[in-house]
Amino acid sequence: MLFFVEQFGMDGKPHYNLIQQVPNHSYPYHLHRIYEIICVHQGAISLHIDHKKYLLTAGNLAFIFCNQIHGYHSIIDTDVEPSKITVTLFSPELIEDFHQEHMTQIPSDNVLKTPTWLDFAALSTPYSRKSALYYLCDLLATSQPMEAADTRLYGIIPQKIFTYVDQNFHRECTLKTAAKALQYDYAYLSKIFTQLTDLSFTAYVNNYRIAKACSMLDSNKHTITEISEKCGYQNLRTFNRNFQKVMNLSPKAYKGSKD
Repeated sequence: MLFFVEQFGMDGKPHYNLIQQVPNHSYPYHLHRIYEIICVHQGAISLHIDHKKYLLTAGNLAFIFCNQIHGYHSIIDTDVEPSKITVTLFSPELIEDFHQEHMTQIPSDNVLKTPTWLDFAALSTPYSRKSALYYLCDLLATSQPMEAADTRLYGIIPQKIFTYVDQNFHRECTLKTAAKALQYDYAYLSKIFTQLTDLSFTAYVNNYRIAKACSMLDSNKHTITEISEKCGYQNLRTFNRNFQKVMNLSPKAYKGSKD
């Protein structure tokens, strides 16, 4: 799965994509012009949407609106089953009526109970997909109050920041270098980023690097030392310490859990 999907659905045509994630995956903060539905089938994930934090457990789903900043990581615990999820991405054109009615709104709560009959992987035709999506739209609209979308998104600045990290995480990647490259005032960029994510830029970059490291560990194509270097860490000790802090286990233990 690409780390940022901001180009998906940008041509104004109906798009639909189903992604079945590997167990115990993580995905850093991002946003895009498409809708996203995350279904948890096993285990649990910690999900952040804008300033809200959810514990999404098996049997529940999150319906994420266009341009809502979101990210998640699996809850990894020896007493908890590995998380298994599916992510469905679709363009506003597939639910045009709903989108037009609520395009300036967001739900007060993004979480719904997954209907027992719903299996996105089994929706093989455009009609079955659209029917299922509209069913969820109706369920959300009738069960959750809508509120005005927060105008604090500051246009395209968040997307520029996320894209900068995506392109530079493997080398020096600081707020100073980002401000210089994007040609924004350092203090202004720092304020906006913290308001949007409740994270410092340094913490976000570290979380992003660890998410990338998890993806590389999942692929089993590189050694831990190679992954550390590819993710922008100057030494293995720092990588191990930060990985432990974010994932609550060492890279070696994480890799072992995939074997």
